[in-house]
Amino acid sequence: KNKAKKRKKIKQKEKKIPERKKKQEKKIEKEKEEYKKEEKKEGYKKEEKENAEKKKKKNIKKKKKRYKKEEKK
Repeated sequence: KNKAKKRKKIKQKEKKIPERKKKQEKKIEKEKEEYKKEEKKEGYKKEEKENAEKKKKKNIKKKKKRYKKEEKK
C-alpha cells in the first residue's frame, strides 16, 4: 500500500514539474521582452540627444560663418 501511494505521489509531482517549467519560461520571456523594450526606449533617447547636439554644433558653425561674412562687408 505504501509503495503504491509513493508511486502515485511521484507521478503527480512529475506531471506538475513541466507545468512549473512552462510558467517559469513564460515569466522569463516576459522579462526579456520588457528589457528589450526598455533598451529600445533608451536607445531612442540617446539618438535624440546625439542628434540634438549635432544640430547645435551645426547652428553654431553657421552663426560663426555669418558673423565672419558680416565683418568682411
